[in-house]
Amino acid sequence: MNDMKQAVATIEGKDVFAYTIGHPDGLQITALNYGGVITGVCLNGSSNLVLSYQDPFTYSTNPDYIGALIGRTAGRIPGASVSTENGVADLDKNDGNHNLHGGFNGFSSQFFDVEEGENELTMTTVSPDGEGGYPGNLKTKVIYRIKGDALHISYEASADKATPVNMTHHAYFNFGSADILKHVLTIPSDRFWKIDEDSLPVEKTPAEGPFQFQEGRAIGEALMMDHEQLTIAGGIDHPFELNLEGPILLEDPETGVQMSIETTAPAVVIYTGNKLSEKPGEENRFMKHGAVCIETQHVPGKAEGLIVQPGEIYQEKTVFHFKKTGTDD
Repeated sequence: MNDMKQAVATIEGKDVFAYTIGHPDGLQITALNYGGVITGVCLNGSSNLVLSYQDPFTYSTNPDYIGALIGRTAGRIPGASVSTENGVADLDKNDGNHNLHGGFNGFSSQFFDVEEGENELTMTTVSPDGEGGYPGNLKTKVIYRIKGDALHISYEASADKATPVNMTHHAYFNFGSADILKHVLTIPSDRFWKIDEDSLPVEKTPAEGPFQFQEGRAIGEALMMDHEQLTIAGGIDHPFELNLEGPILLEDPETGVQMSIETTAPAVVIYTGNKLSEKPGEENRFMKHGAVCIETQHVPGKAEGLIVQPGEIYQEKTVFHFKKTGTDD
């Protein structure tokens, strides 16, 4: 087994462990039992392909959700309220009048039990009934698995009451040493959701102008365009419907690092690090547009469309393939 485990911090009186899987001559990732945070992704000994904090204790206050697992629900639930056959549940309001990324004690700030396997980590937790206002005891299992030069993330959850579930991962990708403006992004989508001033999806519309990524384009080229939706978000922070054939692609022409993404999820939220800012003691990629999140999920919004019933199993899977130009695939 190539797995490595190391105690790296203490949060809330509990040990934070970093687990490393993969191979140093291929794809290698490091993840924490706190927040399911992926702190490192390296390909053939490359520099880190994701943003991470220097001190793992910093993840105890992680307002940008750097590298974290997101749940029970990704994105914003308007009014922080969900109706099921059991009544109306009032969720945490941790983003103005809305619920964001599972509330104050979402998965990004929880400890997971970790089982180590051959090049895989199985992370489990039980979110109790009423946590963050969510109904039902939710059993969750997330598996990080490396196969060759691909990272597989599998999500599974079940509950004893009807409850919304919409999980994703909030890794911030940057394949170089500066911002991501020259990174080329391709999205197999011709539809995206406009958002309102509270960043809530409000209208599905043709992906035109800066949101047209079907053929691939530099992120900076899109962000330089004049568009009301870019002004609202300070960049891109929008869901795209994955309704065309092909993978999501991200490439840095300068380093030659490429990533292709396949997913069972029907949508992806692209977030171009609009609120990232310089942090003392952290790497220089902590800046506006210093990284991009590619969050495969169901379209966030009204929680009634995300309900998992008792006896049902929520399952999604996303695969991240990495390669570098000039190396063997």
